[in-house]
Amino acid sequence: ALAEAGCTRVVGAGTCAEYDWSHGFLSEDVTPLRPSTLYGTCKNAVRQILEAFCGQIGMSFAWTRFFYLYGPGEARERLVPSVVRALLDGETARCASGRPIRDFLHIRDVASAVWTIARSPATGAVNVGSGEPVRVRTIVETIARLVGGTGSIQWGAIAEDPEEPPLLVADVRKLTSATGWRQSLSLEDGLRDAIAWWQDRRRPTA
Repeated sequence: ALAEAGCTRVVGAGTCAEYDWSHGFLSEDVTPLRPSTLYGTCKNAVRQILEAFCGQIGMSFAWTRFFYLYGPGEARERLVPSVVRALLDGETARCASGRPIRDFLHIRDVASAVWTIARSPATGAVNVGSGEPVRVRTIVETIARLVGGTGSIQWGAIAEDPEEPPLLVADVRKLTSATGWRQSLSLEDGLRDAIAWWQDRRRPTA
């Protein structure tokens, strides 16, 4: 329908789960695609179909591969909201070991990256992440420092997933060189924004 309406460019939303996670540092042009989950398999299949279709009809095509996103509106059970909410309520945030290293990017920067990619001539897969490795434990401890209060963290309270790789970080050189995009929020500022969002939702309405 887009092609029939005269659309000349499509940007799709993919995931870092399309990659072979045994490589740790994930690059669009180097890292093999070997998804280990149904989610990653489905995303990669959609990419293959769209890329082939767009190539056949001459439509420009780019595919964003998101890494670890956080920020306002995130599902309550995910890492950042679950820790923020527990600590704001003075409760115990139950965590796994916190040892894995990941690539986190605030949703505001994710949105700006997608918009920048859409307006750029970049084609094919483009990683969307910070390119900065950070230990999950650091994320949790930063949240605890910013929240303060009487809450606590219980490490090892959740069993570590044996399928989770120790390192997943985006190679963002294509994103920055092909589009000129730059991250605007530091990790601490981004976490502060997420905390403020949840604080607002705890306040009683008038």
